[in-house]
Amino acid sequence: KRYKAELSAVTQLRRYVEKIMVSKGISEVRGILAAPSITDNAKKMLEDWGYEFKQVNPPKYLEDYGKKQKKLDGF
Repeated sequence: KRYKAELSAVTQLRRYVEKIMVSKGISEVRGILAAPSITDNAKKMLEDWGYEFKQVNPPKYLEDYGKKQKKLDGF
């Protein structure tokens, strides 16, 4: 994720993991959520389901992207 991971990111990861387990016919898949930060509730849910959180930061060139991007009201 590019921003703080929330509960929706954890449930999305769970769906992905379950889909991979079914499609590949395997019983063990390692779920890792990578984001700059995570909410406390999301971290708890992640740990309850046996998944991991890894803190990563987007490349520096992406930090200014949102500031330079035009918004719809700018047209």
